[in-house]
Amino acid sequence: MKKKSIHIIGGGVYGCLLAYQFSKNKLFEVSLIESSNRLLSSLDKIPLGNFYVNNGFHGIEIPRAQKLFEFFNKKLNIKFKKHENIRKLLIDRIIIDSQDKIKSWPDKIQRFFKKKKNETYKNQKVDFFFKKEMADLIKLNSRRFSSNFKNSKNQFLPYFLPANINHLSLDEGDKFRNEVRQKKIKPYFALPVGLIFSKFQKPMKKFLKKRGVNIIFNTRANFKNNELNYTRGNKNLFKLKNKADSLFYCSSSALMLKDIDSKKIGKLSETKRFFYNYLVKIDEKIDNDFSELLSINKKIPFVNRITNLRYFNKDLYKKNFLQIELFLEDSNKILKINQKLILELKKIFNLKKNPIVIDYLHSRTTFLPDENWIQESTKQCKSWVKKNQKNLYSRYLFYPINLSKAWLYAEKDYKDYVKNNFNR
Repeated sequence: MKKKSIHIIGGGVYGCLLAYQFSKNKLFEVSLIESSNRLLSSLDKIPLGNFYVNNGFHGIEIPRAQKLFEFFNKKLNIKFKKHENIRKLLIDRIIIDSQDKIKSWPDKIQRFFKKKKNETYKNQKVDFFFKKEMADLIKLNSRRFSSNFKNSKNQFLPYFLPANINHLSLDEGDKFRNEVRQKKIKPYFALPVGLIFSKFQKPMKKFLKKRGVNIIFNTRANFKNNELNYTRGNKNLFKLKNKADSLFYCSSSALMLKDIDSKKIGKLSETKRFFYNYLVKIDEKIDNDFSELLSINKKIPFVNRITNLRYFNKDLYKKNFLQIELFLEDSNKILKINQKLILELKKIFNLKKNPIVIDYLHSRTTFLPDENWIQESTKQCKSWVKKNQKNLYSRYLFYPINLSKAWLYAEKDYKDYVKNNFNR
């Protein structure tokens, strides 16, 4: 039987894992097509001070992503350390364990909660659970993601609900987090020794090449003029275009839409946010028994997450180093942000001296469109594919996906393809 030629467009985590799945089957000849000069560019490290850190927090959740962990560990020979995931909530200046039930919340915060017996979270509005003061605090913080609260509500609920609220959802990530909050599962993060996830890039390239995957860099898929073409610089690669029996589009669908309808993609600029990583040093002793703090705060509503780097590596981080991720609507306000951040951290951790901002970096730009925009855009992309490129498969992803989802999607997409094309 002649081998089927599979083109996988996008060398991110999802694309690489899908290439791996297809490479296990001798019926397929696999090409992985990446627009940059390296695989797994989303895992690039960034410099802050004298350190390199991940671009935002990265971690493999155990046992949720056990198969993915074993793949990186056994196939790529990446050495890991497991750390208990001690996630806490920062509500103004009060730190709460994310696994605490309402009865354990401090009275100051507990009084903002509308107590209900045997309640479940089924996508209710924030004021279903919280009184006005707390609901307003959440809405204030939501502006770091979007000016429209409907777009960003899921960034806060159910994360800032007490653990006695049962989250009803079919999503595997939601189920896992719900069981963690209810202490049915003890969660861990697996991080590579040294913490930096960019060390996956070269081993992944070497591994896929060894399995026979043809990796093509600096090549972009274009969807202009009602046809798909591959380009490198200004050059069209016509020979490459005609080789594929089937194509899997694993990049952001925003890139597809950009070619199909540039006016529609332009509307995304209304939701643009500037993502910053900060490295802050605290010389005094603090309660550092946490892996991460998810934050809602009146003074620094732009702060999303505080990661305790010393918790993960005491040998590298002799002092208390915090990696702080924040989102800004206006990057010109960064100097004012610095002062607010220093003063509020001092009060949160009850410090005698000001913490020190070692360095900060605008490391990416993010967008959070509303559901109607996503539905319309998905429909438009699907219609283009149905009419012009019927052998192309896509999940039509406009949001980035985490490591756990990347593995599950790749595994399912491979199995579905084989089932639909060979088991008839």
